[in-house]
Amino acid sequence: MQKIPLYLIMAGTTLLFFCAACVPLRPIDDSSYLIRAEEQQVVQANAQKIRSAKLVYNVSTPAEPAGQVLIRYKAPNKYRFDYLSTHTAGVVCLIGNNGWGYQPKSGVYNLTGQEVAMLRYDVESLPFHSRLHKLFPDIRMVGEETVNGERCRILRGRKGPDELKFWVGRDTQLLHRTRGTIDGAPCGAEYFNYSRHQNVLMARTILATGPRGFSRRTLQSVEWNVPIDNSVFQPLRPLPQGNRHPMPPPPARKPQKPVKPMKPAIHAAPQQVGHSHPKKTGGASATAARPALPARKIAPATPPGTVPHAAVKAPHAAERVNR
Repeated sequence: MQKIPLYLIMAGTTLLFFCAACVPLRPIDDSSYLIRAEEQQVVQANAQKIRSAKLVYNVSTPAEPAGQVLIRYKAPNKYRFDYLSTHTAGVVCLIGNNGWGYQPKSGVYNLTGQEVAMLRYDVESLPFHSRLHKLFPDIRMVGEETVNGERCRILRGRKGPDELKFWVGRDTQLLHRTRGTIDGAPCGAEYFNYSRHQNVLMARTILATGPRGFSRRTLQSVEWNVPIDNSVFQPLRPLPQGNRHPMPPPPARKPQKPVKPMKPAIHAAPQQVGHSHPKKTGGASATAARPALPARKIAPATPPGTVPHAAVKAPHAAERVNR
């Protein structure tokens, strides 16, 4: 057996390492950072056990400092948001990829494509879902920045014209901030005061920005797996055809005829206590049935605190008048 020269072995080894260095390594999937942040909020196995939910947030905006939103969810894809404040109210509902809304002035209407996209972003960012990574197939790490006192990785997600950045803590793996555009509309949020609610880690305070401006949301209550009827997600009336065609308001009820006020009762003046007042009954005067009493002389006014002279002298005078 012929021996291979040592220099050939060294040359072959060097060539092997050189080729390995030239072959590009498989890039790290940056979406794993976002997936880990979402699993930090709720493990997928626990998320699948949540079949329904009710969340109540207090909402404050510059125009409406005191508002409240009720969020109802029923698996697998039904969501309803009810907003109520001092001056406004409204409902938006998402069922699959379709949505409807309601306002007292315009009635029931279809959501536009932009409204559906923004609502989809809201529902996918709910803490018991945490599925934002599914909205953006292309996620890359683009830098680092300190947010809320923690060094964060900045991840950029893209899907067509939509782009959203995520700030994920390096140590806590918590989502601290989102910012970008969805269907051409600006959106974003900052998350504070995380606390756990039955295996779900939730931010109790959210500072959100969107097409309608800034809002502060504060978590008030959470309920998991509560009974919610399917009728909650059905529109109040049939949806119109097409997009954004408000239905006319319900027909106004016919105004009822006003009830004539009753005539006030006529009280006898003090000087007429001794007289009977005629009352018409059946076309005949009441005085025809009985004679009128003679006029009596009225005693002068009695000072306060004393017993009237007429009451002492003739206590049954009024009774005789009405007999």
